[in-house]
Amino acid sequence: MTEVLILIISAAVGFLSVELVRRWGLRRQVLDIPNERSSHTSPVPRAGGIGIVATVMIGYIVGSVISGYAISWGFLLGGLLVAGVSFVDDLRGLPFYIRLFAHSIAAALVISDSGPIIEISYLLGKGSITLGFFSIPITFGAILWVINAYNFMDGIDGIAGLQAVVAAAGWFVFALITGTDDVKWLSIAVGGASIGFLFLNRSPARIFMGDVGSAFLGFVFAAFPLIALNSPSTPAGIVPMFAALVVFPFLFDTIFTLFRRLFNQEKVWKAHRSHIYQRMVINGATHTSVTLLYGFLAAITTVAAITLIVRSEIAEVLAVSSVSMVSAFLLWMATKKH
Repeated sequence: MTEVLILIISAAVGFLSVELVRRWGLRRQVLDIPNERSSHTSPVPRAGGIGIVATVMIGYIVGSVISGYAISWGFLLGGLLVAGVSFVDDLRGLPFYIRLFAHSIAAALVISDSGPIIEISYLLGKGSITLGFFSIPITFGAILWVINAYNFMDGIDGIAGLQAVVAAAGWFVFALITGTDDVKWLSIAVGGASIGFLFLNRSPARIFMGDVGSAFLGFVFAAFPLIALNSPSTPAGIVPMFAALVVFPFLFDTIFTLFRRLFNQEKVWKAHRSHIYQRMVINGATHTSVTLLYGFLAAITTVAAITLIVRSEIAEVLAVSSVSMVSAFLLWMATKKH
């Protein structure tokens, strides 16, 4: 019952704080003005992610008070740094190298506090790869990629918020199975804050989360596996796969889009509207339908991630089949002619 209560409180706090930001944005004209790359047609307040950041951080600290787990100060400081530089970027824009520098410091903070990913299992833990010397650069690069991938995918109403709810639900189940209290309370805070945000971000959106929300959520989902590894009860080798699967549609879309643009000799550092989800909207799909589709695909791969913890042959078949099906579907949507 305590978990349910905290979830409801997190959703309420998230909603109220985002609504306050929305009203502030309207007064101060902190608006996202449509341009040729936009998926909306009228100015909308942005930086609603401030409410998500505040709710998640408070929820994580309150969870420590309730359960007694040690707070990861690297995660807290890194999250605040990502959110802070992203908020400034929302207000007046910052060069990419400044944002990348801040993201790099945040990644270094959480790695120095929790440690890198050192092992990746395959075939449900029957075998594993030890990363050794490469554990730090691989973990560092993965954190930077997830931060920016989540930011890239926040381009239509509701999509980033719904993905956060699904992934947080996956991490909550993970925590229940493995007994990791810090993961449990962080997932509740993220899920609740995202639910509260979605009340104001569902199509037609009354506010956008902005980079302060999307980059922060990317950092949170990149940090989840490192926080999980702090517990001796965590199946270490499975954690990296679990972390990737709960946000798999976002990762697949960004990786596929990057390689497609490289193949087409496009300038990949320039803004664009060629992600799979963006092409679906351009071709006539509604924001709501695309958001629900990506949420459904994320739910499929999240269930697959949960089965990994079971470590049975049936779970292996389910996990591989689910990932293959979602990948094939997104590839089909990416190449579908309209």
